[in-house]
Amino acid sequence: MSIHTSDFHPDEPKPGIAGTPGTALAESAARHWDALHTAAGAVAGLAHLPPEDAPCGAANFASLLAAAPPWKAELAKSALSDIAAFMQSGLTALLAVHAENREPSAAAHALWSEFVHARDAVLKILPHQ
Repeated sequence: MSIHTSDFHPDEPKPGIAGTPGTALAESAARHWDALHTAAGAVAGLAHLPPEDAPCGAANFASLLAAAPPWKAELAKSALSDIAAFMQSGLTALLAVHAENREPSAAAHALWSEFVHARDAVLKILPHQ
């Protein structure tokens, strides 16, 4: 069996990755996207930053995810889980600091920056319409 570069199609599903995400799966990821931006809004407040609108709304994110090749959709969903993990632990720590009447703005600013970079990386994975 020979493999040629012409046999490689990056937009086709990769072995071991589920098929095209269904509407319910894309909508679930969109709710996750929306929840992350709600948490990011709280972080921005603790960092004394002005509120920011998401560069891509939940409905548009669901459309981008549904239109993406399956392997890119899986990568984006995995990245969302990673973002949720660091946002949850980071926000918990920030709220604990705030509850002790200490100033969390420097740490909140760092978490906000990490969120923005990770979010933007997820958007770069998906095809833009």
